[in-house]
Amino acid sequence: MMEADNMQKTKSEYLVQFIDKFEQDGEFFIVMEYCSKGDLRKYILQFKELGGQITEEKLWDIFTQMTEALFSLHSQNIIHRDLKPENVFMTENFKTKLGDLGMARITQGTKDYYTHIGGTLIYFAPELTKLDEDEDDDDDEQNDDDKDKIDLNNRNGLICIRGYVL
Repeated sequence: MMEADNMQKTKSEYLVQFIDKFEQDGEFFIVMEYCSKGDLRKYILQFKELGGQITEEKLWDIFTQMTEALFSLHSQNIIHRDLKPENVFMTENFKTKLGDLGMARITQGTKDYYTHIGGTLIYFAPELTKLDEDEDDDDDEQNDDDKDKIDLNNRNGLICIRGYVL
């Protein structure tokens, strides 16, 4: 449910758009914008399987759009916390959009500090791997000064993906 709440609060052409949410038979569903070309991981693997390469121009385009997505989230005081190729989606015309806000957190002020480790381990920012794991997700805190560093580091993790440099 937190993911739907986070998605409802975001507005950007670089973010997968929230459409609706509903519950049926005890299951919770989120309806969101359809990105017909799948995720960035799939996109990269398709090039790899064909023995081709993504052009430098396209790589910079993807990187620029992800920077815009992060800027949009951060300007709305939202930290994504789970940047990875599987959470970057491609539309029919290959526009890149950031999605999956399930691990995202909203900061309240300049002194917020998140101590809960969340996201996908191999994409963690180094400073997060030094924290003790906190099983209680309710007391998350994040220093606002660090939010850009964490997502920036994760964005940089998108730059090199199994031999492909983005």
